[in-house]
Amino acid sequence: MNETFQRVKELAANGSSVEELWLLFKSKLNQSVNNHIPHKTAKQKDSLPWLTPNIRKLIHRRDRLYKKKQKSADPKITSKFKETNQMVQRELRKAYWKYIENIVTPKEENNQYSSMKQFWTYIKYKRTESSGVVPLRICDQHVSFLANQPDFAALIHKSEGKQQVSQLFKTKTKPAILTTKVLSSARTFTKTTRKTVHGRYSTLISCSLSSKFF
Repeated sequence: MNETFQRVKELAANGSSVEELWLLFKSKLNQSVNNHIPHKTAKQKDSLPWLTPNIRKLIHRRDRLYKKKQKSADPKITSKFKETNQMVQRELRKAYWKYIENIVTPKEENNQYSSMKQFWTYIKYKRTESSGVVPLRICDQHVSFLANQPDFAALIHKSEGKQQVSQLFKTKTKPAILTTKVLSSARTFTKTTRKTVHGRYSTLISCSLSSKFF
């Protein structure tokens, strides 16, 4: 900035206009701010974790086209809006399933604790109740894998827990409601068997998550 001030003094002495001096000072100031002051894009508290900056730009573009479409009957604007809206939906689905894939089947070089943290962060994000009771959906073609595991059955001692697990596997129209104790047993089991049954476990979890979105 010292060089900028010196340059402004020299131009002022040579008869440069106030507008020229201001533009020079403004450009140098903005350049210094961008180079030396840390900054990042602020994220809304309840925003979807799989939204990327590019998708946000598409959403803003779609919203601008929607406002234009409301004010004008031009078919070109309407067509452009529909095309952009379809693009937004397509990119949202791709980003969502990529996010789920990174949770369920994380890369080998990733820390296992960070992947589990990301998984439970997603589960807490999707929760709608705070009483400790969480609705759980599981696809029929995968429930036999978890039900037939003796280690998982041994974790549930009370008859109430067995009845709830049985209800989970028999329910087709509505999701079963499992208590925190039963869910805790399921978490313990999946953590201990995750490495040996990674493929089936991943399919089971991804199928459960898919019923919550799209």
